[in-house]
Amino acid sequence: MSHCEEPAGLLIESLTLSPALWSGAMSFADGAGHREEMLKLSRMATWHGVSHDHGSGRIVLGEDGEAVVQWSLADPVDQRVAVRAQVEVARMHHATGAQEISTFHFTPRRWRAGEDFDGYLDELRGVPEEEYTAYTAQQMSSSRMGADPADLGRRRPRPAARPARRLGGDASALPTAPGVNPMITLMALAELTAQHMIDPR
Repeated sequence: MSHCEEPAGLLIESLTLSPALWSGAMSFADGAGHREEMLKLSRMATWHGVSHDHGSGRIVLGEDGEAVVQWSLADPVDQRVAVRAQVEVARMHHATGAQEISTFHFTPRRWRAGEDFDGYLDELRGVPEEEYTAYTAQQMSSSRMGADPADLGRRRPRPAARPARRLGGDASALPTAPGVNPMITLMALAELTAQHMIDPR
């Protein structure tokens, strides 16, 4: 699916979530309910929406001196894409015969077979921005690689031409999030960086 919310879109992927990640991401009401939901994992199919965010965040030092990522779903385009992702993933689950559908909203948003599905979709469309759980497996674009802040590193110098602390062999060197899994891109970037470290010419 692309450009479903002009000028943006999303990619729906199936994924495998570990029990630890699932436990931390699902909504929590009480211990007994949480345990009941965790026991369903072996019978669950998991999909999520991947998108390129249009807003921005920043990385600051916390009180303990460690890096803290600050980002919110404040951009209106990002909000529309997030809502569309929830609705489309729910529709896919429903079309394949799911008996129960749940989300990663902070407050439980759940549909069960026999309940009003259109009403459930309307509920998802009305979830406020602060209720969304946004996550990333690859933190990107946290290190400007170009000399000019306005350039965003599009014409950045070769990695070996910069001080060692600015070498760009990981996702921090990407000018922006690509909206797809960046694994192959990062492998190529790491190889390019290694080549320039061996031969900086």
